[in-house]
Amino acid sequence: MNVADRDLRPLFLVAVRLVTVVAFVWFAVPTVLLGDIAPHPLRGGVNFSGSTNQVRMSEESVTLKVSATRCATNAVFQMKNLTAADVKMEVGFPFAYPDDLRDFEVKVDGKPIQNVAEDTLGRRRKWKVWTMTFPAGAETKVEVNYWNELQADYSWDSGFESVPNLLLGLTPYKKKPKGQATEADQREHNELATRLRHVDVGYILKTGAGWAGTIGKCRIEAVFDGFSTENLITRFPIANKDYLPRDPQVERDKLVWVLTDFEPKDDISFQMSPNITRTELKELIEANLKKRPHHSLLIRVFGASYDSPQDIKRHEQLVDEMIAAWSTRFAVEGPDYVDREHAQQSIRVWFTVRELTIQRREQPPLGDERKKKLLPAFKEIALRLKAQMPPEGTSRTEHLNENQVTTFRRESEQMLKWIDAQK
Repeated sequence: MNVADRDLRPLFLVAVRLVTVVAFVWFAVPTVLLGDIAPHPLRGGVNFSGSTNQVRMSEESVTLKVSATRCATNAVFQMKNLTAADVKMEVGFPFAYPDDLRDFEVKVDGKPIQNVAEDTLGRRRKWKVWTMTFPAGAETKVEVNYWNELQADYSWDSGFESVPNLLLGLTPYKKKPKGQATEADQREHNELATRLRHVDVGYILKTGAGWAGTIGKCRIEAVFDGFSTENLITRFPIANKDYLPRDPQVERDKLVWVLTDFEPKDDISFQMSPNITRTELKELIEANLKKRPHHSLLIRVFGASYDSPQDIKRHEQLVDEMIAAWSTRFAVEGPDYVDREHAQQSIRVWFTVRELTIQRREQPPLGDERKKKLLPAFKEIALRLKAQMPPEGTSRTEHLNENQVTTFRRESEQMLKWIDAQK
């Protein structure tokens, strides 16, 4: 989080969180005919620390059946013993649910494992563990099945702005003075809160890196029951493009990742809501923008959520109109300060301005025509921000902390120098 935004973090909305299933992982090797015994990962901190060069995960197939209230998981692994001797080891299946996995079952070559134990690492990291033998030079099939309920909590956040919290905060129930909201206002607010409940779905892959070599073949399938991929809220499941496909295969009722010969370095995740589609959410954002055309937080959410050519053009127009409108009322401190919400929006406007100019980084340069149109507004906002900072020697103000004051002083000076350089 940027230092200038620390005191303006939005409240969280009650949401549904699903931190889903996990790659089957090697755990520890207290066995015969092995080299050094790997450290037990539950004793080595939060990071997976065991590894083996004797057994490889040659193939894995995972199916997540996700409904509005539960997720059922089936994971099948083909494990290849690369040595000429039997390898006996303790293996484990990690999970991060607050509750236990329901009806957890492990089968090795079709035979159920009876003695599955549980070990823990901290409050939310648990492991199902069992001991098994991988026959010399052979492939062993390991199958895991379980299901879990979806749990409501208060920690859903999009990473830069809580979209549900933002939209709920704009309802009459929240905007009216205390005690003036009607029962109809409260009912509308509660119905919207239900529609905006979210599910965070993730699949832990990196724990599979403890096996020998790479994972030969991997197929992960998330199948939706009662809703479709139109209920995906993020533009794409989150994945590092360096080692996972950023976009899965998308069908109406499922997402599919197909990977070959890869070393898992991180996990994948995506956000969805069973009760609202992306189109419906976009319509909700647009309806609020019609009432508040220069609302910096709504515009930022719109730009982060939709990326068709038409949406990109629409976002650019919204941004330009917003910057022009705020150039005469920008205020984070001083005599022009209005209230906390006004200051929060002003800070978001500033973030947008600096992303277009001094912190553009890898984005394409601002076009000459657009730059010429926006330069006067950039300058006015930078001058207002500089003037609203306290005298040198004052580290904080009534509304800004020391980090914010330091950052805004430096960035307003950088902005004015950047503007002068454009002439």
